[in-house]
Parts: sequence; C-alpha cells; structure tokens
Amino acid sequence: MKQTITYLNLTNGIEALEYFPNARWCRIQSSHVESKAFNTMLMQLSDDLLLNLAKGNKVVIIDGGVNQKFPKSMRNGIGYITAVLEWYWFNTPIDEVFYQKCIKKINENVKRKMKYYKKFLDTDKLFILPLSFETKCDGNYKAYADMLNNNGEN
Repeated sequence: MKQTITYLNLTNGIEALEYFPNARWCRIQSSHVESKAFNTMLMQLSDDLLLNLAKGNKVVIIDGGVNQKFPKSMRNGIGYITAVLEWYWFNTPIDEVFYQKCIKKINENVKRKMKYYKKFLDTDKLFILPLSFETKCDGNYKAYADMLNNNGEN
C-alpha cells in the first residue's frame, strides 16, 4: 500500500513542525526559483524525496511564505519539479512553453540524477501536494532553532 509522506521545506516550513512532528525535511529554495537556477534546485532534491515519488507514495510538501500564502518554492518550484519528473519518468509532453525552454537547459548531471530514479518506478503518476501558509517567523533563526529543539512546540 502506498504511503503519504510529509516533508517540511526548510526554512519556513519549520513553523509547521508542531502539526507534523514526524515530517521529513526537504529544501526547495525560492531563491533558486527566482534566479531560474533550476539545475541547482533539481540537484538539491533529496534522494529520500525522489525515491518516495518514484515508489508512487503521496508526497505533501509544506512551506511558509513571506507576505503571501503560497511561496514561490511551492507555486513555481513544485510545478517545475513535477514537469521535469513527468518528462523524464513518463515521457509526458510539456505544454508550458516556459518549462519547455527550461528543460532544454538541464545539464548532464541533473539528467543522470532524474533518470536514475526511473529504475525504481512503481507508479505511472506523480502525487505531489504543495501546501503553504503565511510565515510568522521569516528570518528569525533563533525561533526556528527553538522550534526544532522543542520538536515544534512553541
């Protein structure tokens, strides 16, 4: 039976630890999305995250946004990641012109990484659900450290 695996996106996702104490961690940086550093973003995807997606597990990724409820990491980053994985794993055509241009710029290291996990596919569909909230602690690393040290309890 497939599982639902919850990931908290560092750093602002730490605020959700109180509600998801058994969550795993990922890091999809909004700065990479903003600067279109997609090769770097894809290379930083954890092996745990990619393997869970390849196995067909349902993946929930939670992040907090600054002055917005849906941060760029979720709004654009997850869309791009989904398009890339569907392209490499399922040969799904990419309709979005922006994603088509970006995929042409993927370097060989990223291609190898994405294709590696195709060997473990146990699904014919990706299940990624991005969830987000408006952060209250952006940039307050002491508060985040306290949350981590107290297992999310404020």
